[in-house]
Amino acid sequence: FRLSETGQNADVELTGANQFSEAIRVTGVDGSRIFAVIIDGTFSATLTLQYSVSAPGDWIDALAGSYTVPTGISYDDQLDNQIIYYRIGIKSGDYVSGTANATLSYSSGSQTGIARVTAFTSNTVVSAAVLTAFGSVAATSDWWESYWSAYRGFPSSVAFYEGRNWWAGKDRVWGSVSGSFNSDDDETEGDSGPISRSIGSGPVDRINWLGPAQRLLLGAEGSIWSARSSSFDEPLTPTNFNLKDVSTQGAGRMAAVKIDTAAVFVQRSDYRVYEASYDGGSYDYAVSELTGHVPEMGEPGVVRVAVQRQPETRSHFIRDDGTVAVMILDRQEEINCWVDVETDGIVEDVCILPGTGEDSVYYTVQRTIDGATVRFHEKWSMESECVGGALNKQADAFVTFAGAATGLDHLEGQEVVCWADGVDQGVFTVSGGSIGVSATSGLVGLGYEARYKSTKLAYGADPNAGSLLCQKKRVSQLGVIAVNMHAQGLQYGPDFDTMDDLPAIEKYARVDADTIYAAYDEEMFAFPGDWSTDSRICLKASAPRPVTLLACVMGLEANMK
Repeated sequence: FRLSETGQNADVELTGANQFSEAIRVTGVDGSRIFAVIIDGTFSATLTLQYSVSAPGDWIDALAGSYTVPTGISYDDQLDNQIIYYRIGIKSGDYVSGTANATLSYSSGSQTGIARVTAFTSNTVVSAAVLTAFGSVAATSDWWESYWSAYRGFPSSVAFYEGRNWWAGKDRVWGSVSGSFNSDDDETEGDSGPISRSIGSGPVDRINWLGPAQRLLLGAEGSIWSARSSSFDEPLTPTNFNLKDVSTQGAGRMAAVKIDTAAVFVQRSDYRVYEASYDGGSYDYAVSELTGHVPEMGEPGVVRVAVQRQPETRSHFIRDDGTVAVMILDRQEEINCWVDVETDGIVEDVCILPGTGEDSVYYTVQRTIDGATVRFHEKWSMESECVGGALNKQADAFVTFAGAATGLDHLEGQEVVCWADGVDQGVFTVSGGSIGVSATSGLVGLGYEARYKSTKLAYGADPNAGSLLCQKKRVSQLGVIAVNMHAQGLQYGPDFDTMDDLPAIEKYARVDADTIYAAYDEEMFAFPGDWSTDSRICLKASAPRPVTLLACVMGLEANMK
C-alpha cells in the first residue's frame, strides 16, 4: 500500500560514515521554508546538512550545517521561490563512535510512503514492512493499493517491446517506463511514463502470452488483441495506446512463438494451431488456422512450443502424450507441412538455440532403461551429419566411440543400431555397457523409422467413366529420385506389411549393399501393387541408413470396366 500524508519527515539512525537520511523537498517563500533539524543520541561524530537544487543528486554542504552535539533548531535557507532538497548524515571521515538519531521535519508539502502488509490481525490492525519511509504515523485518507499481490493476483505473461518491459494479467496490461525495464514509477511524466490500461471488454479470464511482433499482441483465453497507437504506428505512449480485438479464437496456456512479424500460437482447445499475421487490407493483424487440413495434429493437446529457423522454419509442438508435431512453414514456397516425430520414450520439453549453419534443437526425453526411469537431454543432429560417411548420426540417444563400442550404460539392455567406419553394422543388444563392435569411428543408439503413406490415388481417365477414386487401379511401377541414399535405405510397397528393398541390380550389375548414392535417378522398377479402389504407395526408411528422398513417380493402371 502507498500512503500520502501532509508534511515531510526524514528520520535516520546513523551508526557509521557515509550514512544519510532520505531527502525532504522545500519550496515557497519566507516562513513557509522553515524546517526543523533535530539530533539526539550518544555519539562522537560530525553530522552535515546537505542540499541539492531542483532534484536530489548533486549534494552540497549547507552553510552552518555541521553538528557535533545533540541539537534542535529551526533552519531557514532564505532561498525564496526555489525548489531545494535537503538531507542529513555523516560524511566519510566524520564518524568516531556511537549512534546519532537525526530528523528533518517540514510542515509543508506531502510525503508518500510504501509498506508491504505481512500479517493480518484485525480489520484495523496489520503488520507491515516499510519499503519507503512515511511522513508520520498519523491516519490518512490518501492511499492506494498495488495492482499485484497474493490477494489480487499477479501478471500471467511478460515481454519486451519498444523499449519497455510489458506485463499482462486478467484484464490489464502494464508497460514500464520507457528505457527502464525495472521501473513502473507512475510519477514519471510525459510519453516516457509507464502505461497501465484495462482491456475493458470481456470475457478476459487470463492473458496467456504477449507477442512482440510488428505490434504488441495479447493472447487471452477469450480473444487475441492488438495494441496499436494510431494508423501511423507511432510508439505506444500513455496517451496513445489502443487495444483492438482481432480474433475471438482465444489462446491456449502456453507462449506463442514469433516468426518474423507473425505470432504462431495454440488455440484455447490446446490442439489447433493458428497464426496471427499482419493484414495489409485491414491495416491490423488477422488470424488464420495452420492446422486446417489436419485439425487432429495437435491432439491430445500441445504443452510446449519452440521454433527453429535454420535450415528451414520448423515449429516443434510437444504434445501431451510425449510425441511431437513438427510444422514446416514457408510462405514464399507456399509450404505448410506437418510431420509426426516419436521416439522410444516421452518427449517432455524442447529448447532451440542459434547454431552455425543450422539451429541447435534439444529435446528433454524421459525413457525407461534397464527398468529405471531416466531423462536425457538429446540434441538433433544436423542434416549435414546425416548423409553417410564415417559417422552417420541417425539414431536416438546415440553416443560416438573410437575403438571398442563401450560407454553405453545409458542404453543397458536396449536393442540398438550401430554405424561404424561408414557401414551399417546391424542390430545389437547392449550388455555390460557395450556391444561387440570395434572401429576407428562409430556411433550406437536407438533405431527408428521414417514412414510415408500417400493419399488415396486417382487415375486420370475420362471423368464420365466413373469416379476416379472409386474405380479399381493398381500401381505397377515406381521411380525414385534421391540424394545421399543408402542402397538398402529405402523400402517400398502397397502397405507397411508388404515391403521390398530397392533393386539389387542396376545397369546389369549387382549393387554393393553398403553403397551410398550421392545422386539416384534410375529407371522405374516394378511395384508389387494389387488391383484395389484404395491403391497407395508406402515408403519406409530405417536408421541408421541415410535417405534424402526428393521425389517419386509412379506407373498407374486402371480397370475401366
